[in-house]
Amino acid sequence: LLSQVATVQVGPEMRRGITELDGEGEAVGGVVILRNGKNAQATIAAIKDKLKQLQSSLPQGVEIVTTYDRSSLIQRAIDNLSMKLLEEFAVVALVCVVFLWHLRSALVAIISLPLGVMAAFLVMQQQGLNANIMSLGGIAIAIGAMVDAAVVMIENAHKKLEAWQH
Repeated sequence: LLSQVATVQVGPEMRRGITELDGEGEAVGGVVILRNGKNAQATIAAIKDKLKQLQSSLPQGVEIVTTYDRSSLIQRAIDNLSMKLLEEFAVVALVCVVFLWHLRSALVAIISLPLGVMAAFLVMQQQGLNANIMSLGGIAIAIGAMVDAAVVMIENAHKKLEAWQH
């Protein structure tokens, strides 16, 4: 029999799904999932406020620890897009002025870029799309194509004007 080779006793059931935080012991984990079409930054801010309220009602020694927060990533994406827009405006203005020697042509490109980006955001809003990291990245990439197209169109217009004047 089994009792001749081992000690048999009824014990607790094996635990599954245990969570540890920084190797300091057990923790309770939770995940917040953003609903489709909701503003991530506003939702994260509301969650942070709610967690502060909950912290005061917890027993002594129990704390709420955030392990992942997308708000800094989202802010960096927005800052990156803003910086890329400014860089593109400066480069387009410089290219148009240096190569075409025409300030008004540079203004055409400088004005068309923010209008194109605003149009993209308006279309996204009308379609119910929010400005998530993927869409901001897509807009940042599209800015390069817009700059290229603007410079080509301005150069083409200058060539046609020169041919027409001669």
